[in-house]
Amino acid sequence: MRPTPRFLLLLLLGLAPAAMAAWDRTWLLAAGVWDAGLVLVLLIERVTGIRPAGIEFDRTLPAKVCLGEGNPCAAVVRNYGWLPLHVRVVEGWPAEMAADPGELRGRVGPQNALTLPYTLRPGGRGEFTLSPATVWVRSPLGLLERRFAFGDASRVRVYPNLKDLRRFDLLSRRGLLSQRGIRAVRRVGQGREFEHLREYVPGDELRSVDWKATARRRRPVTRVHETERGQNVLILLDAGRLMAASAAGLTRLDHAINAALMLGYVALRAGDRVGLSVFSSDVESFAPPRAGRAALAQLMNLLVPLQPRLSFSNYRAVVEKVMSKMRRRALVVIYTDLGDPESAGEIVQVFPRLRRAHLPLCISFRDPILERAASAPPPVGGLFEHVAAVELATERRRALRSLRAAGVEVADVAAEEMAVESVNRYLSMKRRQAL
Repeated sequence: MRPTPRFLLLLLLGLAPAAMAAWDRTWLLAAGVWDAGLVLVLLIERVTGIRPAGIEFDRTLPAKVCLGEGNPCAAVVRNYGWLPLHVRVVEGWPAEMAADPGELRGRVGPQNALTLPYTLRPGGRGEFTLSPATVWVRSPLGLLERRFAFGDASRVRVYPNLKDLRRFDLLSRRGLLSQRGIRAVRRVGQGREFEHLREYVPGDELRSVDWKATARRRRPVTRVHETERGQNVLILLDAGRLMAASAAGLTRLDHAINAALMLGYVALRAGDRVGLSVFSSDVESFAPPRAGRAALAQLMNLLVPLQPRLSFSNYRAVVEKVMSKMRRRALVVIYTDLGDPESAGEIVQVFPRLRRAHLPLCISFRDPILERAASAPPPVGGLFEHVAAVELATERRRALRSLRAAGVEVADVAAEEMAVESVNRYLSMKRRQAL
């Protein structure tokens, strides 16, 4: 318990009469009476004021705290006393978790509750310790402030951005996926089994037109086939040192995880099986493709605690693992960064080997800063940096061309576009029956 700034201000006001004591001793007596009365009131508030039994604290958190999003939270203070209270609340989040606002203030009426909302923005994935909340309660007259610690220390798990999955569901039901840049998802497509005929709509391929039915009905008619299901999608996630770099507010690994989750979710909804392998200097985990909710839970358990490693990425090891474990043809999607010439050279050597039995897709981070540094005129005194940027950009473009020439499909995209581009590439391959 401590005096508030209001008490100290009132105490200082008592010094003003004391300054007049040089002319009249009565002022000194008045100052003494003022300060003595103030201290007496303070003691009375201390004895009769704030009691722990009259205050209760609770907090409300979302079911899943997601990275890269504002998570709505709230602190709830209940006052069981008969006098109003002014409170200040500081939640016990660690430094990696930014709460806005950081300090919550409000007035709780007697026999009432006060809800103080705030937004939580995590700075990383994994498990974090939430310490007890610090609640400062002011006495009814505002002369004293007492500190309470409410709640036990607990563990909070921060998940990748799951809100994109919810948005995908919502937009899919409303037929508005184009707003996210995703081409429409159809349950019917260009599979082998005929399903039904329907009228031609712009965008249908000419090979799907049923010319006999068109002649009979005298208007274009399209043959609709069932989309093939039960195919394998294997995601290879690079967790090496280059994935620790920041891009658009998150690490590149975080962007890759969000994209992998979105791709896995869409593929599972389409009836395919999804697996995951994480690698850095060696293959850290390999989960074979599975179907249904169990596959999504498998992805989540592997991805939530994952952090970038300070090591080179061993593409050869992960390709050999895929070749030895995957007997059935699969779409193999690798999320990586080709910014290092040595790493780019290795992936160009080994990744095309997957074409013998699988359909490889390389999704790489485009580096806008490197591109600007390489294309802009060299600044004064910055010729060395400009030459280095040009060489890195040239090596990167050469690696991308080599992968394409070897038959590997390549997507070179900005970090914030990676999830949408992943889904579009997958849907395009399904429509083309590439798998």
